[in-house]
Amino acid sequence: MSRLIIVDQSLKGLGGHHFDYVLQVSQAASRQGVEVIVVAHQQFSNHASLQHYARIIPHFRRTTYSRYSLLAGLRAMHRRPSLVGAPPNLRKVIPERDHDSWGLPAIDQERIPSNAPRSSQQTTLAKLWQALTNRGGRWWRSFQTLATRMQDVNGRNRVVQSFASDCVRVFPGLVLMPSDHVFFATINDLELAGLLVYWMGAPESYLPHWHLQFHFDAFEGRVPEYRRQYRVLDPLRCLFEDIDNAVPTHQLHYYATTAAIADQYQRLANRPITELAYPISESFRSAKAMPPKVVAIAANDQADFARSTDAAARMIGRLDPSESRSIQVAIELPAAASESDASSNFPKVPLWNPNASGIPIVVAGGIRSEKGQKGLPEIWAELKRQVLDAGLGFIVCQRQEKRQWYRQRFSLPNSPGQESTDASVQYLPHPLSTPQYQELIRQAGIGLLTYDPRSYANRRAGIFGEYLASGVPTLVPAGTWMADQLAPYQVAYQQQVLKQNPSLACWSHLDFDWTPWNVPTASGSVTFDGGEVPAYAWSPVIPGADSATNDRLLSLRLHWVWPREAGTFCRIEILFYDQHRQVITADSATIGQLGQNTAQSALFRIPTEAVHFRLGLKNAFYDRNATIQRLLVDVVSSDHPLPLGAVGLTYDSLSQIPARLSELCTHHSHYKTTCQRVADAWFKQHDPGATVMQLMNVESKAQRQRAG
Repeated sequence: MSRLIIVDQSLKGLGGHHFDYVLQVSQAASRQGVEVIVVAHQQFSNHASLQHYARIIPHFRRTTYSRYSLLAGLRAMHRRPSLVGAPPNLRKVIPERDHDSWGLPAIDQERIPSNAPRSSQQTTLAKLWQALTNRGGRWWRSFQTLATRMQDVNGRNRVVQSFASDCVRVFPGLVLMPSDHVFFATINDLELAGLLVYWMGAPESYLPHWHLQFHFDAFEGRVPEYRRQYRVLDPLRCLFEDIDNAVPTHQLHYYATTAAIADQYQRLANRPITELAYPISESFRSAKAMPPKVVAIAANDQADFARSTDAAARMIGRLDPSESRSIQVAIELPAAASESDASSNFPKVPLWNPNASGIPIVVAGGIRSEKGQKGLPEIWAELKRQVLDAGLGFIVCQRQEKRQWYRQRFSLPNSPGQESTDASVQYLPHPLSTPQYQELIRQAGIGLLTYDPRSYANRRAGIFGEYLASGVPTLVPAGTWMADQLAPYQVAYQQQVLKQNPSLACWSHLDFDWTPWNVPTASGSVTFDGGEVPAYAWSPVIPGADSATNDRLLSLRLHWVWPREAGTFCRIEILFYDQHRQVITADSATIGQLGQNTAQSALFRIPTEAVHFRLGLKNAFYDRNATIQRLLVDVVSSDHPLPLGAVGLTYDSLSQIPARLSELCTHHSHYKTTCQRVADAWFKQHDPGATVMQLMNVESKAQRQRAG
């Protein structure tokens, strides 16, 4: 029998995506007749739901979230200084011409002559003190960065040695065999180095297949920023070369959680790095699409959770009785499950106060700086006016409830006293038990993800996949991996709108009044950069302004010319004006590149009294030139309000969230229906069984390659 040894050194206990990932892979592997062994962190306590499928070995002393890692994703998480740019050091290391940029006083700075009058000395001292005060912050940050890098050198060595010794202590006891597959669910650069140390000292380590998955960004930012970071990541590139040279007979397989992250590591490694299917629990799968066999499996899984030692009631018991009644989940199951009663396998008691009106807008997961939940109070006034007070929806947030001071760090209402009485904002503890968390996602009306667009430009968001598999429309930041997943659905829907509704006008780039420095070329190409002032043009008169009954939409389509590399986005800024040339409203959309010769599009709602609009184009994230062509703008009319998208929407800034949520709530049935149509296909792409098959079928792939 083959063995799958899953290593997750960050797995400490119940809850979170580390536990869910290992649980889904273990379940799928055991159903395929594979023996599963899970090697977790030493603090992990055996959990009945996971122990049902795998043998658990609590072992590793450190998690993968090392503060000393070179990976940009982990450094950002720990707020470590960026490794890109000139190294901060002492004066003799920094060229004299750069002293001012680093906040260092120049060598030939004005000195106080010894025979100068006292008043002149005091004046000069005051100037020097003012200059030192102004530059002190930057100077101090330079020293902090230098100290951090000196600390990183010693810290990296300790982490590598610790991880290597942990591998030496655990793998010999497992007696590795050629039929074994060792899968590191998440690994960083330091752990990879420690693994190499173990491989070189353990001759038997060449026997099994080693599967190594990268989850965090190696590079900072998007593709246009990669060029200046190669020198920073030279140690990682050399590490990949050392592995190829030191253990050439080892059967190594590299993976990444997204195609964009796979591309990052492929720039540094010689071996192929592929995207591994990310598993999503079948409990998130839409009940209407679940066949009887899957329903029965889900029922068994729920029974396992009910028997687990970390039952929901124990966690709920930490709260007040009044709060526990509002989030308690029934986990009783029917004796026999069938396709007709699939929905009965899931709890029906709501997780929130039933007195709330509107659609539940769920902000799930723990509060972290990169997840952006703390930015919601900045838009609280508009959020309350456009969504909550209008009765369109209410907010449900997760947060830690253990400490009063932590609870107050994330509180949306202006007055703390409103928290207990206002049903428009409700809080659930983090973490929830597994059945409760699954039910929270499934019962959500809209999934709100306020993630930092830079941190999640290439990185996968597990909650986003769970929303889509459950058929829940989402609101996500533009320019992220999440927005890239929504883009094909958006383009397809907007093409459908153009086909099914009459067009009042269709304009090309020739019909706009461009500024003199942004006139399109003869081929129709428009070049713009990322400056404060975009390339803009005035439109002709918008037809249909005299018809107050029709809904008018502005459809904009374009093709990318340059650059072709991923990570470059065009931000379209629209200002609508009335007949007196007064601004009525403003809107924007950020679109990327779907592929060669594929048009990208954006859809905007035209205010009733709008007569003109100003079109602005700019590079969304970088101050560099970009070029588009074949610009087409349509004014579409409909006798009933049309939604602006499908499956979900994106936003460019936090200030757009209230309007986007209002749009999702107003046309919720449309977004819900379109999301449910793609939910089953999305789940099949993330079926845990597909993940296990991809891991276990490498032998047949290698045999086919040798035969060919």
